Amino acid sequence: MQCLTYARVSTDKQADKELSLPAQLQAMREYARNHNWEVVEEFVEAGASARTADRKELHRLLARCRNADDPINVVIVHKLDRLARNVSDHVGIRTVLQKLNVRLVSVTENLDNSVSGQLVENIMASIAEFYSANLAEEVKKGLRQKVLQGGWPHQPPRGYKTAKNTEGRSRVVVDADQASLVVKAFELCLSSYTGLRELRRRLARLGLKTKHNQPLSNGYLVRLLTNPFYAGRLRWRNEVHRGNHPPLIPGEIFDRVQDVLRSRTRTMQRYPLRFLLNAFARCRDCRELVTAEAHGRWIYYRCRGSTRLNNRCRASYCRLDKAHSDLEGIYQRIVLSARLKRHLLRSTTKEAMNRHTAFSDLQRGMRVELAAIDRREASLTDSFSEGLLSADAFRLALQRLANDRAGLTLTKAPTDLLAARQLDQAIARAMTAWDIHVAMPLSEQRQLLTTVFAELILSPEGIADYQLNQGLSATAA
Repeated sequence: MQCLTYARVSTDKQADKELSLPAQLQAMREYARNHNWEVVEEFVEAGASARTADRKELHRLLARCRNADDPINVVIVHKLDRLARNVSDHVGIRTVLQKLNVRLVSVTENLDNSVSGQLVENIMASIAEFYSANLAEEVKKGLRQKVLQGGWPHQPPRGYKTAKNTEGRSRVVVDADQASLVVKAFELCLSSYTGLRELRRRLARLGLKTKHNQPLSNGYLVRLLTNPFYAGRLRWRNEVHRGNHPPLIPGEIFDRVQDVLRSRTRTMQRYPLRFLLNAFARCRDCRELVTAEAHGRWIYYRCRGSTRLNNRCRASYCRLDKAHSDLEGIYQRIVLSARLKRHLLRSTTKEAMNRHTAFSDLQRGMRVELAAIDRREASLTDSFSEGLLSADAFRLALQRLANDRAGLTLTKAPTDLLAARQLDQAIARAMTAWDIHVAMPLSEQRQLLTTVFAELILSPEGIADYQLNQGLSATAA
């Protein structure tokens, strides 16, 4: 009889131990030799968890079993939990092997195909699943206990490193090469924060970069500035505990930096589309594009050139409400021509149709997949009724199909076409550009802005000058 052997360990460190992979392989070879079986191929899975069936060597083993030209009679494992550590995966793998007439044997456990043998096998699979889940729970408890005692069970963040104390235990110490740069990041955020892009550029010039010598990403910089580890605190799940490591940032400074970041984030979430002139209008003094900012209740536009290190623009800020009031006045003086109305009608209808077509294609694809799931379910039912599938395998396959079906729930049709028709009616009735502006959703008001203006100039007093696109004109104020 021809057989295959399958050995597995969970971590690379276990793979290097003498009584792990070599011990499993030796025991399986002796077992095959005692039964006069020929070991055709050995499959070794180093550093792979059995809590998932998505394992490279396991897939290779099953593919080898499916090779009808060179049939396999037996698959040997040292212990059942080497093959799987949850009942559903064990049943699935066992069903595949049974369908291929391949016998599964364990060196340390007595398996047979009798009713009582299958019961014992399922009990052992359940015990393996319990052991794996319980082990994970115990590990989590150990990690949390270390945090409660002020220690940190993971790699410390930038600015720190691990070192051994006199007793040989790991502890967190300050990394002198990086700590000063981390402190500088907090200081700059607190003293002159104008946005993540500018802050990471300034930090890159100071030397705070990625390992590939590139500026930090926005996400990384936010995680750095919001990590309470630098204030001597340990954030574990939804809890915060005091750490034993030396803080780089005083607690009150860290809290003030969080206030700065939260204020900026709340404002951008609240007014993202109302910053109509952001990156469109230009500064009167240097012709640089303007950006939008908010500090508390003050919302304004400022020149991007005001943050340049060299040749900095000295233009003052322009209040957002003043700029938008001037924009309303200009819009009300722009009388719509028939040509402009036709242009706006075409653009709004085309955009809505594109979105509706994309939605229809998505729904059509979902219906095809749902029909395929229905066919697979009917086929599984037939196989189960004919005795080709066990009850456990049938139940597992049905659950997977139910999960697939749940992920393909059809959504309601978008309202783009209805909204476009309503906007078309508003455009047809409109007399001025302002009539269209107020009828448009916020997401499309920016499109109107680029349609009407070739250039818009801002000063501290509001809109200082503007140039309309060809074919448009405004009446005198």
